[in-house]
Amino acid sequence: MSRLVTSDRLAGLILIGIGLFAAIYSATSYRLGSLNQLGPGMVPLLLGLILSGGGAALLLMSFFQNDEAPQPDLRAAIFIIMGTVLFALTIERLGMLVAIALMTVTATRADSKLTLSGALVLSAVLGGIAFLIFRAGLGLPFPIVGWNF
Repeated sequence: MSRLVTSDRLAGLILIGIGLFAAIYSATSYRLGSLNQLGPGMVPLLLGLILSGGGAALLLMSFFQNDEAPQPDLRAAIFIIMGTVLFALTIERLGMLVAIALMTVTATRADSKLTLSGALVLSAVLGGIAFLIFRAGLGLPFPIVGWNF
């Protein structure tokens, strides 16, 4: 017998909520346009509806499987939030590569299986990909490495 709240049910409800919020917000705040000439609100509306539909499918499928209620991992949540905040606080002052490295090393502490050397390799790969996409590909003016205090 399945429990009332399972991880798939919780995830489905969250996806439905986020998708409906995005769809309603874009429909009420932006011009939708027509199918021949899309307005700025059409794509977020459709993506929100698709996200809600995926959440509804996940919620429906969760009723056909047995699962225990999820046990929240507070340690993981704290490290991931700390990594995100650290990135936001350091990207302008220390540059994109240093901020990505700090964020990655901090957030990977949430998983006890990944070693520090693995986290450093991951941060180097993510920094390289970010450089290729944002600086070389799109030409965005992020400082790569800087000591702007």
